[in-house]
Amino acid sequence: MRLKPVPARQGLAWVREGFRNFFRQPLGYTAIFSVVGVAVLLLLQIPLVGAFAALALMPAATLGFMAAGRAQRDGKLVHPGQLLQPWRDPAVRSALLRLGVVYAIAAYVSAILISLFDGDAFETTFETLAKGEAGGEALQSGAFQFSLLLRLGLASLMSLVFWHAPALVAWNHQPLAKALFASTLACWRALGAYALMGAAWFGVLMLFMTLAQIFFVLIGNPQGVFLAAIPAGLMFSTAFYASLFATYADSFETEAAAPIDN
Repeated sequence: MRLKPVPARQGLAWVREGFRNFFRQPLGYTAIFSVVGVAVLLLLQIPLVGAFAALALMPAATLGFMAAGRAQRDGKLVHPGQLLQPWRDPAVRSALLRLGVVYAIAAYVSAILISLFDGDAFETTFETLAKGEAGGEALQSGAFQFSLLLRLGLASLMSLVFWHAPALVAWNHQPLAKALFASTLACWRALGAYALMGAAWFGVLMLFMTLAQIFFVLIGNPQGVFLAAIPAGLMFSTAFYASLFATYADSFETEAAAPIDN
């Protein structure tokens, strides 16, 4: 398995691919997103271990979306059953469980580091905004800006390490450490594409918010933008996950020919 060269402009192609995939089979992708969301909510109700289990589920959920993208490429329907397909192989199931545990631990370590260095500035700022107290000043404070950069930096670092790992352990049968290293290397070599992808998604969100605000102000209902943001956010999130297989296929020369069920 070799890494492909990925030009920076490919980041824009991934965003287009996400929307294209979503609008071709919106019900299938929405169903997968809904199943994952319900599973996470149910796990969060379990005392003590629920939050850890929900985090550990994320790599498998990512693989489900990637499997859906590969199925769509092969002319098949996208459906929630693709979330379960990797679990039928005992070796893959074991690898995904180990990967999920490592991911959850990394998320907890990141949360601890954030709490140590930002002094709860992020939560305090949003509490201030919720109360309507000096929102602009809170957002411009150095403590909030540092907290935001710290969170973005740690989230980006985790993304580099875990982005391709679910597919590498499931489809290419790589050991966990090798999959994490290969994912990090592939993302690092395509850093320009991922940066452009992130900027494009940010631009899409900002464009939507701007147009929505203008529209609802014109019809005399400025609060309506918050209601519109909920379904739009779900759609954008699902379209993002619908693009994940493209990032994998464009980064690696070959992939295991594991079948995907209809």
